[in-house]
Amino acid sequence: MWEKKWQLLLLVLLLLYTAFVVVHLSRHPEVFQWDFRTYYFAAKAHAAGLNPYDIQNLRKVSPVGIEPAQDFLYQPVALYFFYPLGLLDFSEAYQIYLFLKIILVIYLFYLWRKWFLGRNNVAIMCLFIILAFNNAIYRDLAAGNISLFEQFFIWVALVLFMRRRLSLFCLSIVLAAIFKIVPILFLGLLFLLDNKKQALTYFGLSVLGYAGIVGVSYLSSPKLFLSFLTVSQGALAESGVNNPSTLALILSILNDFGNFIGFPLSPKIAMDIYLAVVTIILIISRRALIALKCMEDIEKEKLALLFICVVYALIVPRFKDYSFILLLAPSFFIIFKAEFMKMQHLIFIIIIFSPYLTLPLVGAAVRELMLYYPLFIAYFVWYLYLRYISLVSPCKLTPASAP
Repeated sequence: MWEKKWQLLLLVLLLLYTAFVVVHLSRHPEVFQWDFRTYYFAAKAHAAGLNPYDIQNLRKVSPVGIEPAQDFLYQPVALYFFYPLGLLDFSEAYQIYLFLKIILVIYLFYLWRKWFLGRNNVAIMCLFIILAFNNAIYRDLAAGNISLFEQFFIWVALVLFMRRRLSLFCLSIVLAAIFKIVPILFLGLLFLLDNKKQALTYFGLSVLGYAGIVGVSYLSSPKLFLSFLTVSQGALAESGVNNPSTLALILSILNDFGNFIGFPLSPKIAMDIYLAVVTIILIISRRALIALKCMEDIEKEKLALLFICVVYALIVPRFKDYSFILLLAPSFFIIFKAEFMKMQHLIFIIIIFSPYLTLPLVGAAVRELMLYYPLFIAYFVWYLYLRYISLVSPCKLTPASAP
């Protein structure tokens, strides 16, 4: 009885705190949702016949400041998604956009709980989702990025895949990929199907459909599309706490090492190392998925989908701080598995709290590595999935037995 009361008290406090945060965000449009500011005025500039990829043009139509790093990074067709909001005043559009994102957070929580996490303790789930991976959801809300919409399409697609609504699954993934392109990799889930001919058909049609969208985007305005390609290439250079991806970590380490030895190293070396790491991750993950097929557990497909989300986060070249929303449900799912109950409290603490190292005698190199703390946690979650699959699968897969 007392435990339930404490859980209820924790839930109420979390909801009150969340409401306070939302009100705080809504009252300061001059401070928050800077990405949305770019989207809004990029659509305005485009509607006025200006190049939205030239930040000077955004400043021409914006009464508020557009910072140098706030370029519009998505392909031209994405601009039309912001046209309806562009019909409103910025303050009104700001509030509506924030409201829509809060609705998406609530709906994602519902999807995760109903389809993937089951009836776990609601208060603990809320605490985890609010704090995990450097407060990934708050970072998205504060930045005003499009990421929550991307996450919505991805998670709806995963549910549709489990229900074998394959046409709608493909449509959801294509919509998710319109902005950041790399979610198109989730179409690879089709090859988990037993019917490989069906998988190849849906995959081929979806890729052709997406290529058609990109083709229309290019043909409608070749100059704008080339501007998009130029601006998007610069985005890969982002690193550290804002982009704690595998490629960014490798680039950062090599750059620091080059500075240490007084000899700059070629970015090609970093790319070769990155491709090698990705190859190793994919090989190990493929063997785990093969082992997972041997299970008779009705949850094995759900387990496979969550595991693939973690693999995706590790291998994509750019994975922003708010992109770790993708790993909230997979991480919670594996941490609270019975096989890890003895260590769950330690893991939970490690997951939700960020190591802001301000202690003396902690070197600058260590501090810089800690900027990639969410990535290290993602690798640890990947390990937990591999460990769990090895514990529960009747197949003890060896390299030689892999088909």
